[in-house]
Amino acid sequence: MSEQSVIINNLINNLNVDIILCKFGKCPPHWRNVDFIADMSRLYYIISGEGRLEINGREYYPKPGQLFLMPQGIKQSYSYINENPFYKYWCHFTIRIGSMNFFDVIKLPHFIEIKDLNHIKDLYLKIISGIEMNDVYGLLTAKAALIDILALYMKSCGYDNIVLFQSAEKGNLESAAAYIEDNLHRNISLEEVAREVYLHPVYFIRIFKKHFGITPIQYIIDRRISKAKELLANTVLSIHEVGESTGFSSPYYFSQTFKKKTGVSPTDYRAMHQTL
Repeated sequence: MSEQSVIINNLINNLNVDIILCKFGKCPPHWRNVDFIADMSRLYYIISGEGRLEINGREYYPKPGQLFLMPQGIKQSYSYINENPFYKYWCHFTIRIGSMNFFDVIKLPHFIEIKDLNHIKDLYLKIISGIEMNDVYGLLTAKAALIDILALYMKSCGYDNIVLFQSAEKGNLESAAAYIEDNLHRNISLEEVAREVYLHPVYFIRIFKKHFGITPIQYIIDRRISKAKELLANTVLSIHEVGESTGFSSPYYFSQTFKKKTGVSPTDYRAMHQTL
């Protein structure tokens, strides 16, 4: 797995998604808003008709079967253009990693072509019906369906077309993540990782949690558990050796932490997933 893939996976493990509204309908003649900075994200699935979108300076005239993403925090416009208006499914939502807008970290292409039209319609209908139910089950169903749409979107883009926004902070965090990955077998400390990227530990914790949604220590444990899963499933190393190889200080601590994170012991996990 590439360094970028590891970072993206860990960001996605800490998502917080909130749905504001989801509907199906025809765009009226007054459907228009120009050059505004969106305070929420939008997903438009075009069924028929014509209209205009502008996302971060790029103009689009979406076609039926296309799914458009208009991210929060980006300048955008939309408008009715003629008497053959859009019929579309639309969803307004926010998606965050910790306290940060997801789309401040990850840049995706503005649209994808949908191959399975019935599947995407079913997901939108689940969101709509889930919101209308207005209970715990309905809201969970709606969130799960939206996450399925986002997963479909990212899968259609492919890792090569997903861009991590660059910044000085982000460069430090990428270096820290790479250092952690290279040293999972050792008992590395927070201070050691912070020193490696020339940051004070307190500041390092703050920007790490801002970008990843979890503390560096939680991230290290999550990466160790992920690596331990790979070793348990794909090697003949003993449980003790797997724990040592992933930086756990004792077999007891390894087993205790593994079960807390996965719900099963290392031995049971191996029995369920061993491929050798």
